Amino acid sequence: MENLSAILEPYQQTLGWLASTAAVVQYFSGAVLCKDIYYNQSTYGISPTPFVGGLITAIIMLKYALLLHNYTLLTVYTVSTTLHALYTMVYNYYSCDKVNDVYKPLSYGCAVITALYSYASWEDPKVVQARFGFIVTFLILALISSPLLELHEIIATKDASRIPVPVTLIGSIGSIFWILYGISLRDTYMVVQNVVALFLWSIQMGLCVKYPKEEIQSLN
Repeated sequence: MENLSAILEPYQQTLGWLASTAAVVQYFSGAVLCKDIYYNQSTYGISPTPFVGGLITAIIMLKYALLLHNYTLLTVYTVSTTLHALYTMVYNYYSCDKVNDVYKPLSYGCAVITALYSYASWEDPKVVQARFGFIVTFLILALISSPLLELHEIIATKDASRIPVPVTLIGSIGSIFWILYGISLRDTYMVVQNVVALFLWSIQMGLCVKYPKEEIQSLN
């Protein structure tokens, strides 16, 4: 990896720009889900996890970006926090079960955010970056893999419409850029996180191809 890092290091700024651009485009893809919610005037069939989970994770990642003094990440997750806050408000407006869909997850998320921000403030600066990096890696991968919790139902019904295709497709592309950017930075957590993320995105894209929406199936 050291040799590859040396090769990519001169392109570090470009890779960072490509990775951050892909991430911002991915966050804007949530607007497609909001459009579906508005069109149906309901959140039925659309999980709150990409919105609420995305908001919580983005706020936590803001702290990680500050710990790293990485302004590329800081810009990305400032945009992410803003957009996911807007998406969550849209979801909340049209949700029929606001308590279970939005309020409870947000309250749990606020508790996690408070705990992690407090931890980062008193932990030894020499180890806090690595440990906080491990925590955010786990949280991001949990968020990405959340659609796979319904894997059994997806296979049983042969319908992967629960998986947000725009988010998944752009997430896959973005992960490739983040892997290259992480290698150029020699950031092991960023590389490992995005290699696993790319694997998870690929599984979800495969399910979307194998089990397309019912409307598409009916035309075949």
